[in-house]
This record gives sequence, C-alpha cells and structure tokens, in this order.
Amino acid sequence: MYVDAHAHMTDTSFDKDRDIILENIKNIVIMESGLNYENNLDVMKLSREYDCVKPCIGFHPEFVVNSTVDDADRIIEYIYENKEEIVGLSEIGLDYKFGFKEKQHVIFKKFLTLAEEIRLPVIVHSRWAAGAVLRVMKNFDLSVDLHAFSGTIEEAKKAVDLGYFLSFGPNLVFNKFRQQMLETIPLENILTETDSPVLGPKYGERNIPNNITLAIKKISEIKELTVNDSEKEVYRNSKKIFKFL
Repeated sequence: MYVDAHAHMTDTSFDKDRDIILENIKNIVIMESGLNYENNLDVMKLSREYDCVKPCIGFHPEFVVNSTVDDADRIIEYIYENKEEIVGLSEIGLDYKFGFKEKQHVIFKKFLTLAEEIRLPVIVHSRWAAGAVLRVMKNFDLSVDLHAFSGTIEEAKKAVDLGYFLSFGPNLVFNKFRQQMLETIPLENILTETDSPVLGPKYGERNIPNNITLAIKKISEIKELTVNDSEKEVYRNSKKIFKFL
C-alpha cells in the first residue's frame, strides 16, 4: 500500500481524464488537499465518489492573502460540520512570496488551533517561510507533514527534532537538493506525496498519483534499502500521522 500524502486531483488540468486516472489507482491512498472554500467542496465531493481519495480541508496561503478572517471562519465551520469524514487539515501554512505576512500568520494559527482541538494532522505549505512555519508550529501539539519542504537542510533537521514528517515526491528522481535533504532525514520521518499535478518525475510535465512508486524507488536507492522495505517503512510512517489507515 502506498500513501500520497498530498495531491490536488481537483485541479483543472485533470478535467478531461480525472475519472480515468482515479479508476486506475491501485493500492494508493490519496490525501486530497483543499485550497479555499469552493475547492474544499470539490475535494469533499471527489472523496465521496472514490474510495482511494481522502479529504484534507484547508486554506492555501495564496488564497488567504485576498481573504478575510470571516472566510477562514467559514472553512472552519465546514470542517466542524464534516469532521467525521476529514482526515487532515490541508493545505495550510505560510508563503512569504505572496506578502500579507500578518494576515497569513493569524489564519495559519487559527487552523493549527483547530487541528489541535479536533486532533487532526496538518499538511503544511512553507515556501519562502520555512523558519517562520517552524517557529509558529512548535507552540502546538500536532502531527505534522511538511509538504515539499523547501527550507534549508538545517531547518529540515530542526523539523525532525520537533517530530515532524517531511514528504517527498516523484521530482526526487532529478532534484539534487531534495536528494540531499532526504539523505539527512531519518527514515522514520519520511512520507511520500505527489502534489499532483506538479512535482512530477520530469520537469514541467503533469504529475499523477501513480508516480508515487517512483518516489519510493528513489528513496530506496538513497537509503540503500529494497523497494519492499521502503514501501513498508513509509507506510508505517503514514499510519502514525493518518490514524484512519
């Protein structure tokens, strides 16, 4: 069994063949992440149509910057209403590329507080803000996956010290920095993701959940393990953060 800890199968790039892709999924559980209120509705709908898709509801920092706290509260209310189905809060986090740092921090903390209250894991976006994300989250008692973590190697080590997971995608096959980071991360802190439709094994090409096997293969090479052992270890890690597995 494979676990795709972070994907966006509701993306418009899948509009023509989404059903075909999902109908051909075998032995993969997909943690489908929401971006804003409307997209969260799509995530929930997709999860009810396909058993392999599990809903993770959130508020991406890109959408936070043009929103209000009321918009965040609307999503939080939706999470409360559907908390029995939801398996994680995602996509949430900080991204300093988009500015509005204070607003991002306020809303990020609201979702972390919610996750702590209802005991759900968080899958966190931290582009251009890795240090800030770690400083904020260390004040919360949470299960954390740092998706596509782009901080420094030292920041990755700090994340491990905090007990967090880092998820690696199929872009691991060519991304030297991601390979270097993986080398320094203990196996017990590693998860896999695709972030479909991005982070594919070939730069610029659309990614799909079935490519998760390529991430596992590269993890095996770097960690000098058999593919079977890597599958088992990563799945064991996934069960620690996603309790429903």
